[in-house]
Amino acid sequence: MPTSVDDLLPQEMLTFFPRLGVFDLDAVRAAFAKIGFPFQDDGDPNRYGFTVTAQSRDNMQAARRADPAGTFPMILLVDLAPDKITVSPVSYSDGQAALSRQVLEWLTATYDCFIENELGADIS
Repeated sequence: MPTSVDDLLPQEMLTFFPRLGVFDLDAVRAAFAKIGFPFQDDGDPNRYGFTVTAQSRDNMQAARRADPAGTFPMILLVDLAPDKITVSPVSYSDGQAALSRQVLEWLTATYDCFIENELGADIS
């Protein structure tokens, strides 16, 4: 039985491992560019944050540039690598939950993956 996005959304962190091959990171970036207002983190070019407005994206980018070692507020974060994609979904905010749902739906519809939660438990 395929994993339900409703089961994934409340998780703290999810790691997706492709069952075959690797992720096409260019395709992933292209798909994610259409979800909310994403930005690439200057401190870690493999990390993307997703915000619900252009203004919040611009504010977040400015804050990250001013303090690259600082912490993120509770926003959807995604770390990309060819062999795994890590998603930190946010479910308590309606806007962030909608972005998290879009990312998780795209990943689960596009790739056949093993999925682990933050405890390393297989939830796929």
